[in-house]
Amino acid sequence: LSFNSYSRLAQDEILRSGVRAVEKDAEIISNILEVGENRLQTVIRVTEHILNEGSPIADVESLFVEETARFRKKINSDTSGMYGFINGTYVDGNHWIPSSDYKVQERPWYKNAIQAEGDEVQITVFDDMADGIRTISLSRAFDSKRSVAALNIPLRYLRRFSKLVKDQDSHWIILDLKGNVIDHHDGSDVGQNYLSDAYWGTEKENLARKVIRTRSGVVNVIHDGKESFAFVAPLHKNWLLVSIVDKATATEDLRWIMVRNVMVVLLLFLVLVFAGLFGFVRHRKVLKIMKTKKILKILNYYNNQSGEICNRSNYYKFYRWSNWNNAGYIINIYSGER
Repeated sequence: LSFNSYSRLAQDEILRSGVRAVEKDAEIISNILEVGENRLQTVIRVTEHILNEGSPIADVESLFVEETARFRKKINSDTSGMYGFINGTYVDGNHWIPSSDYKVQERPWYKNAIQAEGDEVQITVFDDMADGIRTISLSRAFDSKRSVAALNIPLRYLRRFSKLVKDQDSHWIILDLKGNVIDHHDGSDVGQNYLSDAYWGTEKENLARKVIRTRSGVVNVIHDGKESFAFVAPLHKNWLLVSIVDKATATEDLRWIMVRNVMVVLLLFLVLVFAGLFGFVRHRKVLKIMKTKKILKILNYYNNQSGEICNRSNYYKFYRWSNWNNAGYIINIYSGER
């Protein structure tokens, strides 16, 4: 295996590791969004049942308060909540009362849900009017298209469970398929659109087009003036999680992997050499023991004698010395012709 071939294999492994890492984080974030979406769908079904039974809107509010508390406990966040515009009345599970100039029908969570076809849950990102926190809103219109229910999940909550996103030195972006920046590692471009005229011909437009076209895997991009790898994985609801690593950093990782693997090969070689030497020494020892046993067998035969024994060209001369049980025999071995 040549050095160049080995280097390519090591680089391929780095790229695969990068893709696996971003896919794992994308799966975690997608699962959180899916839990919220399923919760919202359930609440809407229950709310429709309450309305069909002719129950007062206060019962819907009680349901929203209960579900808000349950969801907050589940995701350990005090800024999430269930709310909606039900038959012309704003209902909030956090008991938030909007100001007089708050127009529900103009809010993104309401408009997107009303304009959507079928019962698909819409995702909107905005700064929450209640606390100013950057928030993901999951919303869906009722079958009558007169009411909308929504569930807020703060973007910062998603960051808790992503190793990639929690890493302060990591460069990452969450994009939708239209080029809108949902979240960003330093927050500077959140809410911008990389495919808009303002970014035409820039590194960011090129990055967005490449990752949207790829959707999964790794692409070569220019980021902050440096040649980089962009690792891409799809998120729930047509979002993309992008991790960006400059090639110089990846090369450092490549060198470390190569050094590590060489050390492993050397260690294995030393283990094999040691095992071979150990086996050779043990084999010699076994042969010596077998030879000694053969001599002792002859000695036992001549236990009560002293004399000379001939075995081909070797002469074994045995002398009785002291007591057999305590000292045994002194054996002199002479080699030569008879």
